[in-house]
Amino acid sequence: MDLTPQNNHNAHEQSPVAKVFYIIGIIILAIVILAAAGVMVPRLFGVQEYAVSTGSMEPEVPIGSLIFVTKTDAEKLVPGDIIAYREGSGAGAPIVHRVVENDTVAKELITKGDANSSEDLFPVGYDQVVGKVVFHVPYIGSIFNRDTLF
Repeated sequence: MDLTPQNNHNAHEQSPVAKVFYIIGIIILAIVILAAAGVMVPRLFGVQEYAVSTGSMEPEVPIGSLIFVTKTDAEKLVPGDIIAYREGSGAGAPIVHRVVENDTVAKELITKGDANSSEDLFPVGYDQVVGKVVFHVPYIGSIFNRDTLF
């Protein structure tokens, strides 16, 4: 008695629906790989990413942006540079604001959020600077949300 299937269809043939799901799966995998590479590759060059959760830098840096920050010599920062820094003891999420003035004698920066009406109350010491914002991608920070900037 022959127990082999009598189905003449090739075992490797897929239905059109299965092909569509296969293609969608490949596309999703490619998107995930590209997104991970977009975050991991900059880290190889000393760049850290942070998500922005407040509007103090709008409209230049919208809420939800992914900010890429590189370490920099605070003495070389100039007015107009956007920086990330930590308040006081360094605990908590970094803050991102624009440099208004760099007092190289006192080793302090005067900063201001673009959306704020006045400069920040306290100067930022050079030792508080996390780094300079080198670029940002609007609205995708909440996806990665490694650390949140204010």
